[in-house]
Amino acid sequence: MPGALAWLGVAPPLALLLVQATAFSASLAGLVAAGRKLGLGPLLSLAWALIVGLSPNVRPELLWGVHDEVLAVPLVIWAFVALLGDARAAVAALCGK
Repeated sequence: MPGALAWLGVAPPLALLLVQATAFSASLAGLVAAGRKLGLGPLLSLAWALIVGLSPNVRPELLWGVHDEVLAVPLVIWAFVALLGDARAAVAALCGK
């Protein structure tokens, strides 16, 4: 059975790595957005995301294997960013009010 990106000439294992890399980049964009909402400047927010993205513990895992949890991380980070948008509602939800 051909892979989902076979029409582009991308082999199935490479297609999974591309999906994983796309999800990871969405996570980094979420980290930048979270930094901005937490009051960090644009350069500091970007630096924070780059430190996470270029971490020696993270990069090899993206290149040498497919990890399904990487697909869930952007959802968690962007949910956190959404909670930061309305901090009062987030605190009230956490307090049970």
